[in-house]
Amino acid sequence: MKTTGCESAQNCLGKHPRAGAGTPVIFATATATETRGTRGRVTAVCREYLPAHLCIVGGAGAVGSATAAALLTQGIAAHLSLVDVNTPLLTAHVMDLRLVRSRRGTVAAAPLPVAAEADLVVLTASVPHRDGMARADFLGSNAAILRETLDVLPSGWGGTLLIATNPVDQLCMLARRVLSPEATVLGYTLNDSLRLAQSIALEIGCHPSRVGAWAIGEHGPHTVPLFDRVTLDGRPQELAESQQQRAAERTKDWYDVWQRLGTGRTSTWASGSGLTALARALLSPTRTLLPASLPLSGEYGLTGVSLGVPALVGRGGAEIVEWQLTAGQSHALRAAAEAVTGSMTEPA
Repeated sequence: MKTTGCESAQNCLGKHPRAGAGTPVIFATATATETRGTRGRVTAVCREYLPAHLCIVGGAGAVGSATAAALLTQGIAAHLSLVDVNTPLLTAHVMDLRLVRSRRGTVAAAPLPVAAEADLVVLTASVPHRDGMARADFLGSNAAILRETLDVLPSGWGGTLLIATNPVDQLCMLARRVLSPEATVLGYTLNDSLRLAQSIALEIGCHPSRVGAWAIGEHGPHTVPLFDRVTLDGRPQELAESQQQRAAERTKDWYDVWQRLGTGRTSTWASGSGLTALARALLSPTRTLLPASLPLSGEYGLTGVSLGVPALVGRGGAEIVEWQLTAGQSHALRAAAEAVTGSMTEPA
């Protein structure tokens, strides 16, 4: 699929000339003329976000509050509504967050129906994390939380729902079946790519910020690392087969290693930072290439499943980008699709 960025990206290069060639990041901002720079160089950066009302459902939880703090400190939201069933903790977070010196933006506690007024709803609410359980094991309980949120969104709601609650892919599928075509639904999967980049950095002996890496597929055991798209300082980086194997295993085992610590917590700071990056992209006039779980309708030869894929994310939503995969990668992606659909025991 040939894709192009939005037209205003060209103007951004003029406004921000220092953001041009050679700035290494993990993911690249697309321009109006080409999107071949998928190996990790910024070609345009624009901080002129649209005025927006953001609502975090689960705002008193670890991920929700971390996201709220990042959104406020970066001045991304004009207004931030936090929703949570834990009223005392939610009130405490709001009191605390109001002391954050933000460039702009207000924050308030709100009831769930306020989500219907938001431009972007971020779902982080979940049943308590229980060590030793797979992400898919939370489907039944967290699907009920998702439905409560969907029930307050009116017919024809045209906002964006960003799901971070696990299992991300399955919940995206349920939400897509319920919401109108005018709504955008995407799931947070950036952590998989960040963990892969860190694992690769350990193999080649550098700081993770210098590594660009992509992991697609399921946000779970069936993640698919794309080692042919690894970059170091924005340039292609080849890895020995043994390095690839160790990096893949380390990335796949990350969740199990985390759970064995027995903290009862889920990943917090990385998720809050990553969700803020997604929100920033969704409110920007330029489009940014990022991984996200999106419903597939023939892309990559798959239909009726939501998986992590590369996408151009901007204020118009998210457009899936199809990359040429190797035979092994395609096989692994199909296995991921089967795993996700096979776990869908919840009715639509």
